[in-house]
Amino acid sequence: MKSKIGIIGHFGFGKEFLDGQTIKTKILYEELRNILGEEQVLYLDTYNFKKNLFKMLIKSMKLSFKTENIVINLSKRGRNVFIPIFYYLKKIFGIRVHCMVIGGGFADQMRDNKYVRNISKKIDGIYVETNVMLDALKELGYQNVKHLNNFKSLEIIHKSKLNSEVNTPLRICTFSRVVKEKGIEVIMDAIEMINQKEKKVVYTLDIYGQIDEKYLSEFKNKMENSPEYIKYKGMIDYDKSVDIIQDYFLLAFPTLYRTEGVPGTIIDAYASGVPVISSDWDSCNDVIDDNITGIIFKLGDVNDLKSKLEEVYADPHRITNMKENCLGKALEYSSHVVIPKFLDSLD
Repeated sequence: MKSKIGIIGHFGFGKEFLDGQTIKTKILYEELRNILGEEQVLYLDTYNFKKNLFKMLIKSMKLSFKTENIVINLSKRGRNVFIPIFYYLKKIFGIRVHCMVIGGGFADQMRDNKYVRNISKKIDGIYVETNVMLDALKELGYQNVKHLNNFKSLEIIHKSKLNSEVNTPLRICTFSRVVKEKGIEVIMDAIEMINQKEKKVVYTLDIYGQIDEKYLSEFKNKMENSPEYIKYKGMIDYDKSVDIIQDYFLLAFPTLYRTEGVPGTIIDAYASGVPVISSDWDSCNDVIDDNITGIIFKLGDVNDLKSKLEEVYADPHRITNMKENCLGKALEYSSHVVIPKFLDSLD
C-alpha cells in the first residue's frame, strides 16, 4: 500500500536553518504526520541536492513509487529542478504532483522560464499564498493555480493575556532573517532619527534572527555604531516566537523585497496579539489590514516610516486597540485550519 504524501523540501536535518522555506517545510511534514499518521507521510530532503543530482534523482524515483501524492515545497532553484523531474515521474508512476509556492516571486520567475512554466501548468496543483499571486499566474494562463494561506503551528494567545498597557519607551522587534534586503537598516535609522528628534528614548529596537553570512561584517559595523537602545538578541527557535514577541509593542517588517508572500514573522506577530508596522510589498494588503492589524508605510522610505512611528508615539492606544484584531487574523494562518483545506483539495 502506498503512502498518501511525499514531501520534497529543504529540511536540513542536523543543521540550524531558520529561514521561512525550511520552517514551512518542517511544519507541513509534522502536521501531515499528526493528521494522517507517520507511515502515510514520507519526505525527501533537498539539502545540498546539487552536489549529487544523480543520487537525488534515484531517491525521487523511489519516493514516486511509494506515494500517491508529491508535494514540492521549495524556493526558486529547487522548483526549477524538481518540478520537471516530478512531472516526468508523474507520467511513469501515475502520481499526483503539487507545488506549494513560497514567497511571491513565482509569476516573475515563470515569465522568464518558458520551459518550467509550460511544465508547471501540467502538474495537478500550484498553491500560492496570496490573491495577488493567484491573479498574476492566471494572467499567464495557469488553470491549476489555487490560493492557500501560508501557515504556522502556533498556539494563539488568549485575549485575556493581551497587554494593553502603554509604557515608554515603546518596544519594537524584528523577527526575520537579518539582511539589508529585509530593510533592517530602514527601521534602525527611523528609530534613531525619532529618538534624536525627541531628545530621549521613546522607541527601542530588538533584532532577532539569523544573520546572513554576506551581511555579517556590514551588520556588525552597523551595530557598533548604533546607540544602546538598538540591540541584536540572537536566534530563537521558530516554535518559541510567540513567547518572545507577545511582550513587544510592535513588530516591524520593513522588507525591501517587493515579492514577499505571507511572511511567517507576521503570522507570529498576529498569534502574539502584536500589531505590525510594515512596508508595502506587492501582496502587503492581502496580509495586513491597514489601521486594523497594523500600519503600512512606503517601501524603503525611512522618512515615511519615521512619520508613521511619530503618529503612533503621539497616540499609542491606536496600536493597543488593534491587538484583539490580530488574534482573529492569526486564525486564518493556523496550520490546523490551512492544512486540512489542502488535504481536502487532494481528494
